[in-house]
Amino acid sequence: MQNHHLANQPLNVKSTDTYDIWSKLFHWISGTLILLLLSLGFYMTGLDYYDKNYNLAYTSHKYLGLLALLFGLAQLCWLFIRKTRTAERFVPGLPKWQLVAAQIMHIGLLIMILLIPVSGYMIITSNSQEFFIFDLFPLPAVLPENLVSDSMVVCLHFSLAYTTACLALLHLFAALKHHFIDKDDTLRRILF
Repeated sequence: MQNHHLANQPLNVKSTDTYDIWSKLFHWISGTLILLLLSLGFYMTGLDYYDKNYNLAYTSHKYLGLLALLFGLAQLCWLFIRKTRTAERFVPGLPKWQLVAAQIMHIGLLIMILLIPVSGYMIITSNSQEFFIFDLFPLPAVLPENLVSDSMVVCLHFSLAYTTACLALLHLFAALKHHFIDKDDTLRRILF
């Protein structure tokens, strides 16, 4: 990727650069996992323990959350390996405030994809119950029993999920704004 001088570029400049295949895969798989987990999580809030779909929904949510955590860790490693400067990741000509907002958005979403599964793990293990990874091996509870209440951890998990939903919607609206209003290549660069 070439280094662009942002201050000298007008808006609506077309960029010939696109993200590499790994960055695109991480972006779209993370987005899909976030959408699936939020949808399933919101669906689960309407279920009671005796609902016929409860166990399937709970188990699916738990394993998708584990995948999201593993994928988020892999994405974090990829970001460190790639070491792309901020100016190289965005189309030329973006105002400084948009670069800063985009950075905050991306960091926030990555933090959420890491923190939400950890809070889910804390829910499962808040009563010193082990978490079995894909029913193969146990992951022990790391917090002492009764250190935090179930309701506190559930509240944290919900708060993080709602924050993620807001961030994801803002991310989507920003991408659509760049595509339809600014008519720049922000969205096109992340498409396959």
